[in-house]
Amino acid sequence: MFEFESDVRLFTAYAFINACGYDFDYDVKHYIRVQTRNHIDSVLSIEFKQRIRKFYKATGLDWTECAEYAINLSSDGEFYWQCDTCNNEIKNKYSGLDSLYRLFYQRADIDSIFKIYKPIMDSINYSYKPYSIMAINHIIDFLKVNNDYYNNYTKGLYYSKMPLMSNFTGFTFTSNGTLYMIYGPPMGNPGPDSYYHEAIHPAIGGFIDENVDKVYEYSELNEIARKQLHGNYNGTKELFEESCVRAIDKYLTGKYYKKTDDEILKTVEQEYKLGFIFTLYVYEKLKEYESSSMTFKDYLPILITGIDLNKEKNRYNEFWTKNK
Repeated sequence: MFEFESDVRLFTAYAFINACGYDFDYDVKHYIRVQTRNHIDSVLSIEFKQRIRKFYKATGLDWTECAEYAINLSSDGEFYWQCDTCNNEIKNKYSGLDSLYRLFYQRADIDSIFKIYKPIMDSINYSYKPYSIMAINHIIDFLKVNNDYYNNYTKGLYYSKMPLMSNFTGFTFTSNGTLYMIYGPPMGNPGPDSYYHEAIHPAIGGFIDENVDKVYEYSELNEIARKQLHGNYNGTKELFEESCVRAIDKYLTGKYYKKTDDEILKTVEQEYKLGFIFTLYVYEKLKEYESSSMTFKDYLPILITGIDLNKEKNRYNEFWTKNK
């Protein structure tokens, strides 16, 4: 079901945006990121750096779509678009990126530096392999979906740690029948919890799509959380989905590591503190849901309509009064 081998297209994409000015990190940059940036800076001409940075700034290429675009290209270093009728939205949005990746790959000698780091990255990726099916089964059991739910991804699931990303970041996307789960550092502590967050997203997102009108009724909570979110998760649906995923992630992680309810609650409060304003409410409902005979898909409308707007506003104000 899973593939773990490092992909030169992803490495190229992240090396590219690092060269373009993607400097953000929640922690100290991974040494592979630092060394790769130093190598690229030393070999690229000033003119080419200016060219790719101009493209980066003009298009707003971000740290997720750079990878989504790259996966649609051939993996032979030529980076030609593999399907003329596939993913045209992102293809048109970043028109010309394939040729820039191609030139960048050649001029930055990505082939040689990728060969140096690939065995290290592969070793890291494969250290997570023993927990892959366990994690999927935990999610299937919790959401009460069909056992073959993840088999709907006809070409399987791809898991990778990418050291050229920021610490504590990750995302998922689907391309040509494969579900990609890409995570930044840190690189240690393999376990099923390494999968929960991104593997839960596609299912929860789909369930919420069917109830999105109800979610929009609580947009006021989105506005309240803006200060902590620092410009991220601007849509109410997006924020509610992320809050659900984070609450479930912490719930499953706590159960796996046999944490007490108080210990799990503290981890959920950390997510709440980051601005995920629905997390505490969702977490409070998870035991009720799990003890029911309902699937999460069927329970979700009850979960959403049970939100008391005034209660959540008061909770938020009281929380920040105590945690200034």
